[in-house]
This record gives sequence, C-alpha cells and structure tokens, in this order.
Amino acid sequence: MSSPVHVELVTDVGRLQHYIQSWDALADRASRPRCGGAIVAAWARHMMSPGSELRIWIATDGSEVVGTLPFVAETLPRGRLRLIPPATDMMYGIVPIEHPDRTREVVEAVADDFAARSEPVDQASIFWLPEGSPWTAALGSRLAGSDWVTTGMMRYNTNYASIADGFDVWLGQRNRVFSQGVGRRARRAKEQGFRIFTTEDPAQIMERLPHLQSFYRRSQQERGGDGYRFDDDMIGAIGTILAPGRFALSVLERDDLVIGMSLALRAGTTMSCWIVGYDPEWSQLGPGVAALLESVAAGARAGCQIVNLGLGDHHYLRDFQDATFPLESVTWCRPRLARLLGLGSEATPVAGA
Repeated sequence: MSSPVHVELVTDVGRLQHYIQSWDALADRASRPRCGGAIVAAWARHMMSPGSELRIWIATDGSEVVGTLPFVAETLPRGRLRLIPPATDMMYGIVPIEHPDRTREVVEAVADDFAARSEPVDQASIFWLPEGSPWTAALGSRLAGSDWVTTGMMRYNTNYASIADGFDVWLGQRNRVFSQGVGRRARRAKEQGFRIFTTEDPAQIMERLPHLQSFYRRSQQERGGDGYRFDDDMIGAIGTILAPGRFALSVLERDDLVIGMSLALRAGTTMSCWIVGYDPEWSQLGPGVAALLESVAAGARAGCQIVNLGLGDHHYLRDFQDATFPLESVTWCRPRLARLLGLGSEATPVAGA
C-alpha cells in the first residue's frame, strides 16, 4: 500500500535540484517529454526573468516524485502574482505531470495545497494540457465561487505520428507523392555529398546548435517574431541538460555546411519534435523535411512509438501525421483583474463553481 502523498512548494532552484532525477524518471514512466524537471531547472538558471520566482508544487511518496505542478510567479502591482508555466519562451511551457497509477490522489493533494496558498495570486495559466485533464477539473473546483473566473479556455490539436510498427512500416503508409519526393531529394542530396545522421552526443549537439539557432531566428523574423527566444541564454540552458537518450539532433550536412536540422526530446516511448530548421537557399533538397524524417527514424530505432509533431497546419505536418490529439489551455483570474483587463464580458464561472 502506498504512503500518503506529501506536497512541497519549491521556490528555489537549488532545492529543486534535489528532485530533478526522480521528476525526470516520472516523465519517462509516463512518456511525457515536455514534463521534465531538468528543463525547468536549466531554464530557471539561464532564462528566468529577474524578479520572477519559481512556484513548483512537488508531490512525493518517500523519495519518489509522483507529481508536479510547475509555475513561475511574475509580480503584478501591489505585490500580487501572475502564475504561468516555466519555460514558455523555451518550449511553450512545462506541463503538470502525475503518476499514471495514482492520478486522482496526486492531483487532488496538489490542488488542495495550491488553493491553500492562492491568496496572493491574481491569475494562473496552464498550457498544453490534454483535453479533459484532471488538473483542469481539480484546480477549477477549488478556484471557484465569486473569487475566480476563467478568462481563457482554448482548445486546439497537436499532430501525432504512430511509429509503433517501425519506421519502414510508417513510411510505407505515407502518401505516394510525398514518399517519392522524399526519395528523390534524398538521392540528390547524397549525389551532392551531403550526409544525414542523428547524434545524441552533447558535444556534437552543442557544436551544431548555432546553425539551428540561425535557421530558426531567420524563420522567426519572417513570420513576425513569434516563437521561442532561442538566444545564447537558451543555448546555454540546453547545454546543461543534454543527455543521451533524452535529446537527439538530426542533421543534414556536408563538411562544415549544415542545411537542415531537427532537435527532438524523448521520454519513455514518446518523442516530441522541438525545433526544426533549414537553410532556405537549399530548399530544393527539402532539408527541413529530410531532417525531420531522420528524426522520426531515429526515434523509432530508439524504441519510441509515438511522435508528437507539434501544432500548426503546415503542409509537411499533414504528410507526417497519423492523427491529432486534443489539448487545452486554461486561465483562472480574479474578477477585479478580469475587469481591469477588459475581460469581464468574456469571463465565465470556473467549472465547479
């Protein structure tokens, strides 16, 4: 029989380090790449804004982490707080996680502690939750009544590919036009001396990350500036958390010329495509698609069964995806702040009110 869950609110990155190994082990057990603790600690040390402070609820059973609810607190006027997921500028935020065999017990215990400490909080947001998440229900039932409203409940889909039967089977199920185009461009790339490979070696990844940064930031400018920060601080943060088996970089290169890259995270049997970039001057070889395809193949070789391809309606995602998975983001807000922000007419009572 399991012991009662203990909940601790961690605000110091040094204290957080005590839980990282077990937190990451929980992410592996649940196959949730975007729920790891090492990423949170690295982001906090390298990228967290001055004046912000971690608010990480850690649920444990003995020395084992069985759940986390991660936030970072930003200060509002009069000492009030806004809570958002950490690493939103690094990977759109870290998602809460719970032991798959103890969901209700863990989520309820953390939600109770969160509610007990919520007096100084004016706004709290969580992103990337599975639709109908127990976290939404548990927190919503406590942030209820006349003291809270929801000012945002957004639902959207993320794209998935299933590689449980192996990469070759998955590739054989793709659209023929796509498959033929991929093969043709791969032959051209090989004829021109390019090679494609995947590395998990931290030194090799760090050596090539500036190329990926350049590709990403160029694309970011073209689409108006939205996306990750991907500055030198972010590269520094990534450099502190690279570990074989968890991070993999797929590369299309010739000597010192890199033209396509795909950085992926893995946990358990799931891999998540984090950042894909390419040199548009070599677009005739489809370097971004080639790198992503190699990333999927490497994930299959490593034992992954599911590939989270991320959001968006890019044409290449339609070629890769097998299904979509519904997600939701939710924001709870004090009524006075909702009125101040002009959200009163849009706000609705929190579920459970």
